[in-house]
Amino acid sequence: MTSKADTSQRRTLRPGSCEPSPAETLVLDVTGLACPIPVLRCRRQLEGLAIGDVLTVVATDPMAQLDLTHFCHQAGHMILEQYQEDETLYFKIRKGQPVAGHQGD
Repeated sequence: MTSKADTSQRRTLRPGSCEPSPAETLVLDVTGLACPIPVLRCRRQLEGLAIGDVLTVVATDPMAQLDLTHFCHQAGHMILEQYQEDETLYFKIRKGQPVAGHQGD
């Protein structure tokens, strides 16, 4: 007997990889990358998601906290959670409705 898809699965998505199924948690690993690359890659990944989907971004650039917060506010996305463990920053971002006049979303 098969059960429904396990929604607790987690898959790290790196640029150029295949899109995960909707049942998976999407994680974008931009550790080691500096501004503006984390925001640019986050924007690109969010473009491919449906409104309401959640993307977890993992970063090490200290500027990512300011940059991602500003980007989400301007683009209409919501940061559901953000925290730091040692030098690593984590952001859970829910894709929102595109904001009129904002390019890229």
